[in-house]
Amino acid sequence: MFNKLIRLPQAIDWYFSKYILQKKTVKRRLKYFDMQLDLQVEGISRALAFYKTREEDMIQVIKEYLKEGMTVLDCGSNIGFYPLLEAEIMKNNGQIYAFEPDERNFVLLEKNIQLCPYGETIKPYNMAVSNKSGTERMFVATASNLNKLYSNDDQDFIERHTVEESVDVETITVDDFCSRENVQIDFLRMDIEGYEVEVFQGMRGIFKNAQSGFMVLLELHPHAYSE
Repeated sequence: MFNKLIRLPQAIDWYFSKYILQKKTVKRRLKYFDMQLDLQVEGISRALAFYKTREEDMIQVIKEYLKEGMTVLDCGSNIGFYPLLEAEIMKNNGQIYAFEPDERNFVLLEKNIQLCPYGETIKPYNMAVSNKSGTERMFVATASNLNKLYSNDDQDFIERHTVEESVDVETITVDDFCSRENVQIDFLRMDIEGYEVEVFQGMRGIFKNAQSGFMVLLELHPHAYSE
């Protein structure tokens, strides 16, 4: 009951902004930084508005291992929570490449980068990381944090999530991106609804040639993996 009571002001604020003021987005102070949140599209915005943070276990891992001066690939950046967190940790010393293929999220990602005092550290890309560079089809889910590129076995994903449509999105492999930008990655974060295996398939060169090694932080999605 106590937890519900202390979040009542956040809930009132959310629904007043959404239904009375009929705003599309709203700027709010979270635990670590300010963000523009999406009032219209389902996803992570409402949870961030209510709780001011998300996935504290992941946050603590990033805080422990991410250091200033690192090069980060952030795959599935959504509206920018993790790239902004990474930028706060590294200040202006390092580089974050943020990949987000959903246009709904990408618009807010760019706005949130502008809000960040260390936004120049973040370079956004409206594309997905994959096992091939080119164009692929993506399931666009009602909840914008549940999109997924087509893979060999998507039936379970379709049964679990409401899919509004499918669209073509630009893709690139980690190998091709690092070669094009002439960078060596130190930290790779992925939350891409079960497409992690395909990303690993597209970074064989990095695995083979990385001189100093690198760290990978990913959210597992066992239900989404094919046999």
